[in-house]
Amino acid sequence: MRYRICSGENVIETTDLSGVDFGMAVVSDQFLPAGGYADVQPVFRMKTDATDVAGGGNDEAMLSEYRHRLDQLDLRVETATGGPIPTGWIEISDFSVELGDDHPEAFQVSAHVTDLDALDAEHLREAKRAEHEWVERH
Repeated sequence: MRYRICSGENVIETTDLSGVDFGMAVVSDQFLPAGGYADVQPVFRMKTDATDVAGGGNDEAMLSEYRHRLDQLDLRVETATGGPIPTGWIEISDFSVELGDDHPEAFQVSAHVTDLDALDAEHLREAKRAEHEWVERH
């Protein structure tokens, strides 16, 4: 199942949200930026640039500005058909400068889903099966 991450009316990314942590109600995945991502990319790069600046710690002023700008983005998760997925927060990490735009881990998303039942039922069954197999192996 494909999901869209939107900012206002713009789709900024599409993703499968294949990682599901049922205990924390968090979904995550890598993503491919959509056309609207370029408009919001500077906000997410700000967070990456402000974190652990050259091993000397975080740039707290820049992180404060990042949080302010993030609040203005009106981020949301929705199904491919536009159905809403209720979230408590959405976090996007952009490592495109460090890894390159074509690296599979350059763009990552995580979201706290406040109603896991809003996700596709088949998606949840597959995630639960994968979690069960992992537990059995460890």
